[in-house]
Amino acid sequence: MIKNVARMSSLVLTGALILAACTPAAPKPEVASIVLTPDAPKITVGGTQPFTAVAKDKDGKTISGVSFAYTSSDTSKATINGSGVATGVGVGTSKITAKAGSKTSNEVTLTVEASPVTSIQVSAPVATVEEGKTIAFTAVSKDKDGQVVADANVQWISDNAAVATVDANGLLTAVKAGTANISAKLGDVTSNTVAVTVTPKPTNTVFDFESDAQGWGPVTAGTATAVSSAEYATSGTKSLKLTISAEGWMGADFAELKDFTGKTKIVYDIKTTDAATNTMTFVLKEGDQGRWCETKPDSWLNAGETQTVTLDVTVNFQCYDPPETRKVNLAQVKGFYLYMKAGTFYIDNVRFE
Repeated sequence: MIKNVARMSSLVLTGALILAACTPAAPKPEVASIVLTPDAPKITVGGTQPFTAVAKDKDGKTISGVSFAYTSSDTSKATINGSGVATGVGVGTSKITAKAGSKTSNEVTLTVEASPVTSIQVSAPVATVEEGKTIAFTAVSKDKDGQVVADANVQWISDNAAVATVDANGLLTAVKAGTANISAKLGDVTSNTVAVTVTPKPTNTVFDFESDAQGWGPVTAGTATAVSSAEYATSGTKSLKLTISAEGWMGADFAELKDFTGKTKIVYDIKTTDAATNTMTFVLKEGDQGRWCETKPDSWLNAGETQTVTLDVTVNFQCYDPPETRKVNLAQVKGFYLYMKAGTFYIDNVRFE
């Protein structure tokens, strides 16, 4: 008897579980109406007003998780974003609505009044900024009596976004070298204009080979031709093509002494052809007299490779006239040379870092 009762209880429980598993989920209630608030708000030009939309079912119960599309009937007076925040654009009125599926809310009349702002003065902490850097602009808005209007939502404008952009908070980002004029606007009121000059990012490049071979060629020994070439480039559009028939020193003097104090390495990009290999031996010429100081790192460039080479300039060099082993005076560097084997090489973007 006890076993039968247990068996029946088990069957009842199993049946209940099966019934529960087979019972379809309750359908999501349909939106019967949408209520949009607040009612008849007023803002000034440049001001903002958040709206709230609530979806209800046929019984007047609130439905959660509903997404709304907001609309302004006259965007010359007010705009509204996807989050339901309206911004005053011009004096007048606009009808604001919210929609979900086929249902549209009540219309709310948003009145946009004239801003009390009659003048805007913008300023920048500096007039020159480096590529990639940012600076914060400041806008001071005042009413007809010269009193500061707090929280005036001005629109920032750059007349040359290719050179500098400015965001909604007045943060300018320098894009590339050039000049951009920055101003602010609120309704019909426009500020003064501030010119910002964007300067190129400082470069440590000493040879870029964009226009010519920049003096490169064989010295003391070696036979080679050196030309600017578009066949390979890592910075800009051209590199140096060295076609070497007899190995030797290849390089060039600078137009004037270079001060590389604080730098620790020479970096350059190189491509070796299938038939060319190369050592890493290099020379820094020092001072007005061009004292020859060389060092030979324990490394090698293989044929058919493209790589970025880094040479340590803080090591001891073997200098001559008179011969001595010491560090090079990086405050007075006259030239840079590589000892190169026969073959064809492409070199680009020689820089001190």
